[in-house]
Amino acid sequence: MRFLLVLTVLVTVTASGCFTPQAFMNSMGDRTSFELNCPREKLEAVDIGGGAMGVTGCDRRAVYQWVPNTGWVLASVDGATPER
Repeated sequence: MRFLLVLTVLVTVTASGCFTPQAFMNSMGDRTSFELNCPREKLEAVDIGGGAMGVTGCDRRAVYQWVPNTGWVLASVDGATPER
């Protein structure tokens, strides 16, 4: 059991640590552009730690959280949690 916990932590840290803000925008730029209703070239991503990326542009902001076995998930837009 302890092995699985250590393995899960290592995979999570490794997977989320692989993404620089530029790599995040390369893979998620079209999606963030759509979700923020903002042209891709006006968006800026920043690593905010804990497996999360912040994206700002067009007076909007969003947080994307890395979820193992799922990928990047929209965690909040302009400070509010999106409806599910």
